[in-house]
Amino acid sequence: MTQAERWLAATWPVVRAVLPDPPARVVELGCGTVGGHVPMLLAEGYEALGVDPEAPEGSNYRRVEFERLEDPPTEAAAIVASASLHHVEEPR
Repeated sequence: MTQAERWLAATWPVVRAVLPDPPARVVELGCGTVGGHVPMLLAEGYEALGVDPEAPEGSNYRRVEFERLEDPPTEAAAIVASASLHHVEEPR
């Protein structure tokens, strides 16, 4: 198990505890190369989208900085940004 996978496994219970019930729409900003919590969200029945310039390939991911996302979901029940805000170009 990689360090990223260990971190995701350790943080998943904390993230899951504050989410609404599935099938809510959840967007993860900064999902990283392994897809962040998106696979876990999908497995639990959520509608999930991961956004990251290095996101995996697939319909549940967008390979772009979240500030430049051209087709953001119009509504999301929750946004997960557990390790991404320090990458924002202009935090204000």
